[in-house]
Amino acid sequence: MTADALNELATRAVAPVHVPGWTAGSGTLADLRVWAESVRTRPESDPADGSGPYAPFASARMLVVGLSPFDPVTDDGTGEPIRVAAVVEDDDPAMQLEGAAQAGADAVDALVDEGADLILLVTGCRAEDLRAALALVSVFCRIEPAKLLDYAGLRDDHRWMADLAGLRDARRAAVRHRASPAFAAEALGRPALLSAAGALLQAAVRRTPVLLDGAVALAGAMVAGALSTGVARWCVTAPTGALHEAPVLQRLGLVTAPPLAAGGPPGASAILQFHALQMALHIGRDQPDPTIPLTATDLSLDDEPKPTPLEGP
Repeated sequence: MTADALNELATRAVAPVHVPGWTAGSGTLADLRVWAESVRTRPESDPADGSGPYAPFASARMLVVGLSPFDPVTDDGTGEPIRVAAVVEDDDPAMQLEGAAQAGADAVDALVDEGADLILLVTGCRAEDLRAALALVSVFCRIEPAKLLDYAGLRDDHRWMADLAGLRDARRAAVRHRASPAFAAEALGRPALLSAAGALLQAAVRRTPVLLDGAVALAGAMVAGALSTGVARWCVTAPTGALHEAPVLQRLGLVTAPPLAAGGPPGASAILQFHALQMALHIGRDQPDPTIPLTATDLSLDDEPKPTPLEGP
């Protein structure tokens, strides 16, 4: 079963996944710099050769999960386009559901094996996938469906009521599996959601950081994080103000990039997050902050500095 595949992937992610220096921040460049240096797994070397503390990510890859009416944005015109590797390509969900989670994991393996040091996970904007993502948010964050649907941009009340009815039906399918996130995701029958969760679980296994773009990516992070403690620590996202984002960010404690305006095409958020991250690292190399850990050591998040004894006569 598909849920079994997700559970199997979760067992491979070392639990808890530990990222020294990790902290849920407020979307500042300093927070991104802390996160980036926390998830570095390569040995530190001479900064003069382009590696070492605060080195920019050198081999980012975009992973597109799910079909979308639009081609993803892969380049802002300032550099080489970020190469895309699509996961779910077939239009028939029944043909893709069984192997969707493993397809996401295999795609991450392929990207990491060819040298990717950062993955931009971009999810499509199909109505069915969005409905499934919101249904999971409603179930696991315990939020009424009506509070997840924005009135803005909807033409009339009939459209809003139809969307609400569809979301409630999807929630009804998932809520019966509230105790098992993998089965809840499977019950919704959307391959993109399963592929996103599988990709994020495998990214944690391969110790590869991920930038999240889209509601399905966030919902996939919620499923993956519930299955394996600490998976979310490898992820960053940029809030856009969508109604579903705040409860997920609070539940996962995600590190956030600077906020973005909602409404951009798929891929735009990931590209902007990528440039913000690279800028944070460039600034760090020019003006290093001594409070930021430069190496990924095995420090515990619970460790506290020992008080210095007072000197006296």
